[in-house]
Amino acid sequence: MRFTHDQILAAGCRFSERGFQRLGPEEHRVINLANMSDVALPELANLLRDSIREAAPDDSLYKSTAYWALARKHDPRFRDFFLEMLPLELDSSLPCAWQIVIALECIGEDVLTPATKMVNDDRLMAADARRYLNRLAPLPA
Repeated sequence: MRFTHDQILAAGCRFSERGFQRLGPEEHRVINLANMSDVALPELANLLRDSIREAAPDDSLYKSTAYWALARKHDPRFRDFFLEMLPLELDSSLPCAWQIVIALECIGEDVLTPATKMVNDDRLMAADARRYLNRLAPLPA
């Protein structure tokens, strides 16, 4: 099932609410209009992940919004998914890569250097993300 843009925004709001962020009337309206108030959060997260996988490779706006929503879940169980997608997005969509890096940071991964955290620079983020991935790569035997 491919989520609509409204469903993605609603998922992000639901995850934020689960994270004890107080939602305002607008966020509740988004959730209700998308009929997402009764979907179990684990199912919602899995559907969102699948929706990202089904998205067209060049649909950067859709995917970056979906990564944003999934990052709001702060769920370390999605670490492997983010690690799978990060190299692909670094090569095709820096806005998507940014959202993945933010998601990884939200679950306690140290991807960005302190200097990169202070500025919004695609080049620095990409370099930090590649260094992070290289640190995780197994050494050749």
